[in-house]
Amino acid sequence: QGFIGFSYGKMSRDYGIPGHSHDDEEEHDEAGHEDEHEEEHEEGTQAEMRQDRIQLLSEVNFDHAFINQLAAKVAYTDYQHQEIENGAVGTTFTNESTEIKTDLYHQEVNGWQGAWTLHYKHSDFEAIGDEAFSPPSTTESFAFAWLEEKHFDSVLLQLGARVERVSITEKGDGIDLSAFEHDEGHESEHEAEHDDHQEAVSFGKQNFTPVSASAGLVWNYQTGYNLGISVAASQRAPSAAELFSFGPHIGTNTFEVGALYSLEQEGDEVHVESSWQKPEIETSYSLDLTWRKFEGDFGFVISAFYNHVEDYYYQQDTGLIYETEHD
Repeated sequence: QGFIGFSYGKMSRDYGIPGHSHDDEEEHDEAGHEDEHEEEHEEGTQAEMRQDRIQLLSEVNFDHAFINQLAAKVAYTDYQHQEIENGAVGTTFTNESTEIKTDLYHQEVNGWQGAWTLHYKHSDFEAIGDEAFSPPSTTESFAFAWLEEKHFDSVLLQLGARVERVSITEKGDGIDLSAFEHDEGHESEHEAEHDDHQEAVSFGKQNFTPVSASAGLVWNYQTGYNLGISVAASQRAPSAAELFSFGPHIGTNTFEVGALYSLEQEGDEVHVESSWQKPEIETSYSLDLTWRKFEGDFGFVISAFYNHVEDYYYQQDTGLIYETEHD
């Protein structure tokens, strides 16, 4: 017994970012140019997003076997995002991803019910344009998870664990770090140095092995009421953008510098170098308490939680200003 389902989804979004244009930074020195600049301001920055997704779902049930159910999902997504400034496409972001997930449910063993999950995902990212702040990269992950639960009278015990292997590979000819090697008054000298020696670095493949585990108890202490507590320790590998980004991001009006770089300031000069240090895995510890009433004409859910994150990845303002001229 079982079924097979197929779905196709298409999503299209066009939107604008009010008041966000590089022309806003230009000074109107000549009165005769003001009308032209005003027209450019009105057009500003826009974005167009397109996504196609194909998904196949299947489920097979077995009556007399240790594995009593097999559920599978196969999905393919083609994503494109274009940032348009004053009618011209400035940067195009594309991401093709393939995902395969299989859940295997087993028969009850000494009161324990559970499932094993195999999860594979491959993502191919590329940014094309003058403001491609992150280099092309591929991300491949393979995960195995195990979930089990058992009732002890009025108490339900739930256990879970997940181990994952993530590989993030930077593609292309490396990343040019010369954008920061400019000192006013010495432009010709630095340009000559860059012609002789391009400061391009390549990080190749970065491998991570995140491990997560959780445990939970649900106590039905009275008809229609229960108390729940759960603890978890979960790990997350950084994304390709968090590691490799190096360049201006028009959408956020920032110059993004990934975690694999180090910033050093000497006087008025700012140097960017590769840190050559193994990036950390983000680790989160959480505790959740929940009180529920789920029967009768009135119900409620009251929760309290505590989260502690180590090696948290986030965008930090360096206080530095990056200036550039646009044609």
